Amino acid sequence: MKLLAEIIDFKITFLYSFMLLFFNFVDMEKSLKLLTALIFVGYNLHRWYIMHQADKREKAKHKPRNRRS
Repeated sequence: MKLLAEIIDFKITFLYSFMLLFFNFVDMEKSLKLLTALIFVGYNLHRWYIMHQADKREKAKHKPRNRRS
C-alpha cells in the first residue's frame, strides 16, 4: 500500500511540474507539440503493457502442469 501511495505521489508531482513548465513556455505551439507527443507515447506504452499482461495470461493458461505419478 505504501508503494502505491508513493507512485501516486510521484505522478502528481510530475504532472504538477509538467504543467508549470507547460504554462511557462513562451511559444505555445512547441508546448502543444510536446504535450501531444507525451500523450501519444503514454497511450502506446499503456497499450503495450495491456497486451503484455494478456500475453502472459495466455501463456500461463496453456502451460502444461507437472503431475506427479
